[in-house]
Amino acid sequence: MDYLIGHLVGDYLLQTEWQAVNKKTPGLKGWLACLIHCSFWTLSVSVFTGWFSVKVVLLVFLSHILLDRTNFVAWYLSVSRKGQERWLQIVCDNTMHLVLLWLINRFVV
Repeated sequence: MDYLIGHLVGDYLLQTEWQAVNKKTPGLKGWLACLIHCSFWTLSVSVFTGWFSVKVVLLVFLSHILLDRTNFVAWYLSVSRKGQERWLQIVCDNTMHLVLLWLINRFVV
């Protein structure tokens, strides 16, 4: 439950509109938006879970960049033929983030 709350706070309460709009934009602007968002998200997850080891924090940070900077969610939805509706993208994105956090909690922490 702790990493769920950390994820929700980091992804919804702390993420600015500028970060959300620009984090997938090509170039420096996109990287900057994504890195700022992922830093605050990682801090939120770490505070709620108590995960402060360098290895775990780095894995948490990189797992978020993996999904937020790439088009993996859109790719998954297209190959699984589930559709591209916005609500489905949001649910799939959140599910993938939570699965990655579960894996980190289960096998690394």
